[in-house]
Amino acid sequence: MIVPGHDPLWHTIFRNRIPDGAMQPASVDIRLSDFIIRPDGENEDRLPLPPFLFPGEFILAETLEYVCVPLTHAMKIEGKSSLGRKGLTIHVTAGWVDPGFNGVLTLEMVNFSRVPIALTPGMWIGQVSLHQMLYPVKPEHGYKGKYQYAKTVEAAKK
Repeated sequence: MIVPGHDPLWHTIFRNRIPDGAMQPASVDIRLSDFIIRPDGENEDRLPLPPFLFPGEFILAETLEYVCVPLTHAMKIEGKSSLGRKGLTIHVTAGWVDPGFNGVLTLEMVNFSRVPIALTPGMWIGQVSLHQMLYPVKPEHGYKGKYQYAKTVEAAKK
């Protein structure tokens, strides 16, 4: 079951206030922060958000939102259709957020178009939907991965 975007539960999931206009019928919109990582295997420092994502370019970005997913739900990250129609994807494979995860969301962004796509801090970049689990996950089975409590975008960890 998908939780409606206007459900009060969302206010317990977002640590920061949900901005006006973010609540949609079946999701809540999320915003792009101002830091990225260009994963190249060597220099993976946090960098300021570039003004454009060029064709074929891949970056890891973070959201302004910090989420606390309850053990009763899982979250799904999706792109905005208007940006997808321009060729931008915001997750390549990691679209699920497990029950028990706490932290900022990391976006795997790729420009599949032939033209640069403008990026600005605070822009509506995607949306998250909340899916109720058939039964709550036991605390010992909730997310305990290496990205738990992430406060910023992080490169892949071994």
